[in-house]
Amino acid sequence: MAVCFSLITRLYAQGHLTQEQTTVDVQSDHDTSYTEAAPHRQNYFAGLGIGIGEGLFFNGMMHMAVRFGGQAPWAQVDGDAIRDNFSEGPRFEKTDWFPINQIGHPYQGSYYFIAGRSNGLDFYSSVALTALGSFEWEFFGETNTPGLNDLITTTFGGAALGEMLHRLFLEASYPAAIVFSPFDSLNDGIYRRPKQHTKNIYELSAFTGIDVALTKRMQVGYDSTDEFKTGYLMNTAMNVVYGDPFYQESRVPYEHFELYARLSGGLENYDSRIISDAYLFSFTPLENLTTGFTMQFDFFAGRNIDFASQGFDWTVKLRKNIRESLSLEFRGHLGWTLLGVANFYDAGTWGEEFHNYSTGINGKFFLSLIHPRIGTFNLSALLYSVFVFPNSVPDSEGMTFFTFLDANYLFPMGKNISVGIGDTFAVEYGRYKKVPGILKLTNNINIFCRWSFTEPQR
Repeated sequence: MAVCFSLITRLYAQGHLTQEQTTVDVQSDHDTSYTEAAPHRQNYFAGLGIGIGEGLFFNGMMHMAVRFGGQAPWAQVDGDAIRDNFSEGPRFEKTDWFPINQIGHPYQGSYYFIAGRSNGLDFYSSVALTALGSFEWEFFGETNTPGLNDLITTTFGGAALGEMLHRLFLEASYPAAIVFSPFDSLNDGIYRRPKQHTKNIYELSAFTGIDVALTKRMQVGYDSTDEFKTGYLMNTAMNVVYGDPFYQESRVPYEHFELYARLSGGLENYDSRIISDAYLFSFTPLENLTTGFTMQFDFFAGRNIDFASQGFDWTVKLRKNIRESLSLEFRGHLGWTLLGVANFYDAGTWGEEFHNYSTGINGKFFLSLIHPRIGTFNLSALLYSVFVFPNSVPDSEGMTFFTFLDANYLFPMGKNISVGIGDTFAVEYGRYKKVPGILKLTNNINIFCRWSFTEPQR
C-alpha cells in the first residue's frame, strides 16, 4: 500500500525532480575540493508524503516478518493491545538485550530518517519523520507497553546513524551503496535518477587484530574473591572522517562527522563500540581550528561493560604543526548527555540484568601526535557522569560513572599500512541509594594492523 502511495505521490511531484551536483572549493592548507549533492528538487509535501508512506511500509513489513515469520508473542497486536498502549502510555523498559535497545532501535530509526532524506527533506524534517515512525511502531506494532526510552533512542539515534549512512551512500558506488542506505537505493530506482557521487571523505581506514581482554565485576563494600577473567578475541574496526575537521564554516548538520565502529568476539566474550560526533553548526575562527555545536551518539557493549550516551556537546578541533614533520591534533567535546543507559543488577545480585536511564554531563578528549616516519601516538579519554531518573527502574536511583581510556601507537610499514599496539581500559561504576554499588572493569590489550584508503591530509 505504501509503495502505491509513493507512486501516486510521485505523479503529483512530476516535473519537479532534477539531478545535479555542486562543487564547493574549500580553502585550506591542503587545498582539497569537496562536493555536496544538490537536494532533489521536489515539492516538499510530496516528499513528506512519500517519506511517511515508506516509513509505514517499512514498519508493516517488519511487523509481518516478526508476527508471522518469527511468531513473536509481542507482535500479536490487536485492538485491545493498541488501546492498552494508549491508556498506559510510554514507560522506561527494564529489560531487552542491551544491543537491541541501544543499536538495534537506532538502526531501525535510520530507515525512517532516510525515507525522508532520500525524498528531498532536510535534516530536521527527517528527524520529525523518524519520531513519527517510532511512535507508530511503539503504539501500533507491539503488545508491550510503549518504551519511553525506545521513543527517544529510535529518534535521536536514528537521526545520527541515518544522516551518516545517507551521506556514506552518496560516497559509495553500487552495489556497496545499497548496504549503507536501502531507501536511497529504492528511491533512486523509483525516480529513475542517476546515482549521485560526492567526494567528502577526509579519512577512511580499516583495522583488524587480536585482543586479550581482562574483565572483573564486584559489589562495592563487599569482599570480592573474583579473579580477572581472561578472554581472547578477534577484532575488526573502521574509522571515517567526513569533511575537514579543521576547516568547517557550516550551518548544515553533518557536513562534518567522525565515526569509529569496532566489533570483536571470541568463544566466551565480545566487545563492541561506536563513537561518533557531528557538527550541527560550526565556525573556523582561526586557521586549522574549528568550533561548534555537535550531536554525539556513543555505544559500548560487551560481556562486562554496557553503556550508551546520546546528547549534545560544544566541540573544539585543532591541528598544530609543531615542527616541519611533527603535528598535533586535538579534539575536545564537553556537554550534556540527554539519555544515558547502563545495566543494573536488581538488589545488588548477579541475577537478571535491568537497564537504568539517566541524564548528565560528558567530556570526550582525543589527542594525536603524528610523524610520517616515526609513527602516530593516540590518546583518548571519554568521561560520563549521569544521574539515574527516579523510578525508571526500581532500586536503581543514584548515579552512573563511565570512563573509557585508550592509548595506542601505530608504526608505518608502507604508504597505506601500519601496525599498532594499544590498550583500552573501561570502568563502569553504579552508585545507588538503596542497594550496594557495582563496579565493572575491562582491560583490552590489542595488536592490530591498519589499512588507510585515503592520502594523509596533513
